[in-house]
Amino acid sequence: MIDFYRGKRVVVTGASGLIGSYAVKSLKESGAFVRAAYHNRGGNEFSELADEQVSVNLFNPSDAMTAVHNFDVVINCAGLTGGIGYEKNDPVSYVGPATSLAINVIHACYLEKVERTCFLSSTTVYPASDRPIAESDLNMGTDPYPLYHGIGWSKRFVEILCRYYYDKVGLKSGIVRPTGAYGRFDNFAENSSHVVPGMIHRALLAKDRFAIWGDGGDVRDLIHAEDVARGLLLATAIAPNDPFNLGTGVGTSTMDLAQLILKMVGSDAEIVTDPSRPVALRTRLVDIGKARRLLGFIPKISLEEGIRDTLEWYRSASKS
Repeated sequence: MIDFYRGKRVVVTGASGLIGSYAVKSLKESGAFVRAAYHNRGGNEFSELADEQVSVNLFNPSDAMTAVHNFDVVINCAGLTGGIGYEKNDPVSYVGPATSLAINVIHACYLEKVERTCFLSSTTVYPASDRPIAESDLNMGTDPYPLYHGIGWSKRFVEILCRYYYDKVGLKSGIVRPTGAYGRFDNFAENSSHVVPGMIHRALLAKDRFAIWGDGGDVRDLIHAEDVARGLLLATAIAPNDPFNLGTGVGTSTMDLAQLILKMVGSDAEIVTDPSRPVALRTRLVDIGKARRLLGFIPKISLEEGIRDTLEWYRSASKS
């Protein structure tokens, strides 16, 4: 429950996606009147809690205006999903459309006189680092990590755009940079999923062997989508047009993640490494001290609890 949203009229775009679904749920628990807007996906048990449901194509500027018309706040969770295969195999198919979608929503908020909106940035904006990165560590004079060059610069650009719209026309924006989010309603497709849903999908199919990409030593901070949604709503309520890192503050290696998922699946498959498959940064951790201090953000869902919930949901969804 976040008191700021009580009685507010709030649109959630991408309302049936990984973060948007939890945003709808949290907003309804906070007493908001919620419109769920989505394009390709239908509703789910969380997005259907919304008071209104609309289908829009946010690549169309007029549809973006229609989606946000006569609302106070826009929680923009719409976007394209995909793992590192996107960036390696066809980077422009992701970067160009994702950037234009974000621009359309921001400009529609200005035209329709929306009070505030938000932007789901990511840790791809940062260069490589062996230590937890703080928001103030970002130097726009340095490039993002090479694998994330395109999407990293796209996210940086939209963050700057949010601040520009605030400076010029007063549109307030909450900006968050979450680490690796996972949870229900994720993309579990083997060729385009992120690490957690991809591992869950493959673990359920594993027989004697379970391959992991790289040597298993990569370390990531994995955060449940419900915690990301709550952090995004908190940042938007304060809306300083200043970015906040969202994470758990705990690193997990790929090997440890694989062992946990196989244990929960009930599989005794042997883990084998596959150095030929693409891997990202060796270590990607963030400092979440700023979000703790200014937002009161404390991650609530442990990795084990989050994986269990995601696995149980995916098993149920796969049967239906």
